Amino acid sequence: MFRATLTLMISLLLLVNSAFAFDLEKAKKDYNGAHFSVASMKEVLYENAPAIAVSFTVPVDKEGLEEHHVTLSGGTSDHWVINEDRTKVIFPFVTPDAEYTVRVSNAVPDITGQTLEFPESQTIKTAALSPSVTFTSSAHIISSSSPKRLPVTTLNVDEVTLDFFRIDTKNIPGMVGGLLRNGTDSYYQVDSLKQIGKLVHTGRFQLNPRKNQRTDYNIDLTKIKALKAPGAYVAVMTQPGSYQYEYEHAFFMQTDIGIHLRRYEKSFDVYTQNIATGKPMDHVRVDITDEKGKIIDTGESDELGRISFHAKPGQHHLLATFKDQLSVLPLNRDALDLSGLKNAVTPHSEYQIYPWGPRQLYRPGEKIEVNMLVRDFDGKLPAGLPLGYSLYKPDGSKVSSGQLQPTETGFYRFDHVTSASSQTGS
Repeated sequence: MFRATLTLMISLLLLVNSAFAFDLEKAKKDYNGAHFSVASMKEVLYENAPAIAVSFTVPVDKEGLEEHHVTLSGGTSDHWVINEDRTKVIFPFVTPDAEYTVRVSNAVPDITGQTLEFPESQTIKTAALSPSVTFTSSAHIISSSSPKRLPVTTLNVDEVTLDFFRIDTKNIPGMVGGLLRNGTDSYYQVDSLKQIGKLVHTGRFQLNPRKNQRTDYNIDLTKIKALKAPGAYVAVMTQPGSYQYEYEHAFFMQTDIGIHLRRYEKSFDVYTQNIATGKPMDHVRVDITDEKGKIIDTGESDELGRISFHAKPGQHHLLATFKDQLSVLPLNRDALDLSGLKNAVTPHSEYQIYPWGPRQLYRPGEKIEVNMLVRDFDGKLPAGLPLGYSLYKPDGSKVSSGQLQPTETGFYRFDHVTSASSQTGS
């Protein structure tokens, strides 16, 4: 078992490394005949920290590039790195609000054997950085099976003070237009938390970020007894010794109710499931509220954890409750964008066929069996949709064609008995 797991891990590492490996021979072909010059010299972000980058029109020769070919003077950063596609020489972790001079020698080589026509230099003034700290996630959920941590993003802030308010369940619908989100609000808005909830804990937390680098940090809430109970909370964050008119705050929930919503043209389905176990949750009360928190529709999930609602104007938030558990989902937000994920193995189409059979190989004289289900792009069963089919020999010639009709349950079946002299494939 250990050997198999280790082999899988090594294989995955090899795949990841190969995905980002620089293909030198391909790059030489791609950039053959391209003019080699400095494209730009400017301040950039590198590993969430200020850096200065020199960009080239052709990837540089990594082995032929020497330290003195590209230099930086005037601050604390005096060494460079080359990015993955080798078109940038980067000086990381430069000092904010400082003046640097970049010098590029004409001896810089590229992968095609060229060098720069002439040396270049440029003076760059880096931007100033103001210390800041914000909550990273919006409507963060902490389940009984997950670590009890609250993520923040800090820049040059070493510690913060957090006030935790536990919100009365009856007051949550009225919060939908106000503090039921992350952000910054005035003292008067934040002070209203005392009217809808109770201050249950105040603590100071060390962050210890790297200097001038924007850092994500998880504040551990595990040992805070006042935060162990399920429910809705708002955390208000301040920097010790800093007194401002506005305060950073975050709404988060400790709950095992997971919510998935799927929209259709005139309706939407809500699915509730236990985050800790993954099983559907029945008898979950689901309320739909308007912008002011007034309940305009309500229902209860079935044994599959599902409940359907008609789509109407003014539906603003969804509130799911079960015993002492609750979960909130905004209805006016954009749907989950999967365009950046390579999760589709086939192009999008109006209908999708899901075929399967007892096996993939058949001998002459045996019966071929193929079962099929058809769903539309919303995952629903189309009514009485006939399927056209064609059966081919291994040499490409057609054996038969026709149409398949579904059963009442939407199930399709194709059978074909091969002859003893049927052609075999290779």
